[in-house]
Amino acid sequence: MVVSDVTDDESRAAALGLLGLSLITGIVLGSLFGGMVTEKYSPSTSFLVAAMLSVLSMVVVWFTIPAQTKQKKKDDKPKPKQGVFDVNELRRLLSVPNVARLLGTKFFLLMSVMVIQGILPVILTDIFELGAQDTGIFFMTAGIIGAFFQVVAVGPLSKRFTDKSLIILSSLLIAVSGILMAKATTISHMYIGFAPHVFGNVMFDVVINSALSKAVPQEDTGAIMGFTGTVYHLSMVLSPLLSALLLENVGFPSLGFTSSAINALLLLFMLL
Repeated sequence: MVVSDVTDDESRAAALGLLGLSLITGIVLGSLFGGMVTEKYSPSTSFLVAAMLSVLSMVVVWFTIPAQTKQKKKDDKPKPKQGVFDVNELRRLLSVPNVARLLGTKFFLLMSVMVIQGILPVILTDIFELGAQDTGIFFMTAGIIGAFFQVVAVGPLSKRFTDKSLIILSSLLIAVSGILMAKATTISHMYIGFAPHVFGNVMFDVVINSALSKAVPQEDTGAIMGFTGTVYHLSMVLSPLLSALLLENVGFPSLGFTSSAINALLLLFMLL
């Protein structure tokens, strides 16, 4: 929300990309040190370190982020106070052109990503028999790949191509990744198959968030980013259940094929 408030339409995609890069950097370092701490000490120690870092993050936010980041206009009228989740506000935002389509697209892309990613630690430890440190190295490598794509590809591509073209490319990459991971028999295959998954995930997240913030008036960017977070958490509620059912009853390859099938339907919808 803060990034959307302090950037204009032209620079927003690049700024969101930098925000995503900071997240990926945290994933890289967290995966590496989390695995090392768990192996040398215990899982409880990893949770304790994470809690301490969270407190540090809260302190930094408290002292560095302004209380008000929106630029107020003279003719702005104060809005009536709303609840945490306002159905009428959601209905109003969904009536804005392209907003409902973008939110729906993001939900299904997230489902296709999380059906694999949400249960990936279980896959790595139970199927490919990796220890905590090797699992951490896998996620660290994925984070490095994501950071590389974020810096080298997402920014330049967002300036050269339309949002729709990049969302289609993201969906195609995730679909290809699903097939590659479904066919994986070694951890090397998983590394190769997971690379396009990371690229597609990084790209669609930045592009759709940027497109949503451009689709609504500036005073509504905070609200639309909030509803975007709701879409993310809804996918986090549904995808683990779907992943567990598929893994338990059909097997590991079904996760990749399901991800690819979701994206195939999504590509058909976007191209029609």
